[in-house]
Amino acid sequence: MNTGKDVRGIIDAEIRRVLENSGRTHGLFNDTDLLFEGLGLDSLDLAQIVVVLEQQLGYDPFRTPGRRIRTFGELVQAYFQAAT
Repeated sequence: MNTGKDVRGIIDAEIRRVLENSGRTHGLFNDTDLLFEGLGLDSLDLAQIVVVLEQQLGYDPFRTPGRRIRTFGELVQAYFQAAT
């Protein structure tokens, strides 16, 4: 079972990979960082991240009807809840 720290680290690493592959960088991620406006992700970036995370963690939180994920912390929490 993945712990919250494991899940956070996996998500952090994947977001960094996508940003770095397109020549972008970012400092430490805060739970309140908005995925689009704060981290600078676009919809294609997020789709790539979710595909890899689904392969690694076995869950896609965006398939849950009505779930709104706007921040880094909300994304981590959604995956952590699915892992427990």
